[in-house]
Amino acid sequence: MKTATFSDYLVFVDESGDHNLIHIDAQFPVFVLLFAVIHKDAYVNEVCPALQRFKFQFWGHDEVVLHEHEIIVEKCGKREDAELELAFRRVCDGANALRRSLPFQLVMIPKVSNSPGLQLTDLMARPVALHHLRPGQPNRAFEIIATKLHRSPSGETEGWGLKRLP
Repeated sequence: MKTATFSDYLVFVDESGDHNLIHIDAQFPVFVLLFAVIHKDAYVNEVCPALQRFKFQFWGHDEVVLHEHEIIVEKCGKREDAELELAFRRVCDGANALRRSLPFQLVMIPKVSNSPGLQLTDLMARPVALHHLRPGQPNRAFEIIATKLHRSPSGETEGWGLKRLP
């Protein structure tokens, strides 16, 4: 029996805004797709315990699911899930900037699963969108997020940890 090899990293993905390019919301004309790439050791030893301590401190238990809105609403229905899965598979099959196959496996988990990684990405996507829409407006959440973004050798995040299209 062959032993499975797994990556040392986890990737959590969330979005903010509407991916519909036909009917653009004039109040929020941006779509952010946020990827949080976290080393498994850091996730297990730092991220999860810190989030659990935070929940115990403020609610006395850790069953709270942090979400951008107080009421958890699943935005993705079966059709959107199928479209996301198809897009993911196309990218992994070679329809990507590298033009090569990528060895990733898609695992879709609902937000109500209480996954720390999903909760953190959900809380990060909107501040990133607001930073793009209103760069001069104070945004404490983005200031914290910006310290975690991937940087160029000269320290720049634009084009490295933060990519804007078009």
